[in-house]
Amino acid sequence: MKHKIIETKLYNASQSWCFTRFVDLANGKKVVIEIRRNAYDEQSYARVKVWREEHMDWSHVYSIHHTSMNCMHLSYVWDKERVSEEDFQKDFDILLKQAERFLK
Repeated sequence: MKHKIIETKLYNASQSWCFTRFVDLANGKKVVIEIRRNAYDEQSYARVKVWREEHMDWSHVYSIHHTSMNCMHLSYVWDKERVSEEDFQKDFDILLKQAERFLK
């Protein structure tokens, strides 16, 4: 079985484009991938967290430094018609691959 996407959100807020995707991994673990492209480069991030049932919280697994993010070309002033989930796909794929690698 492959991973299953539970929910995806894409929105503009606080001078940022925000992409969040909740995923069920093939091994049953749940992860959330959060990518934020902020007007200030150093406030941008791309990270993946795993749900820890025993602690009832999200725990950091992996992140991409903002200088290596693929979505850094986006501008928060762009409207919704100009930004899509595809703009975040490369970063999402990297984070998902790392989550599957570390959470075997």
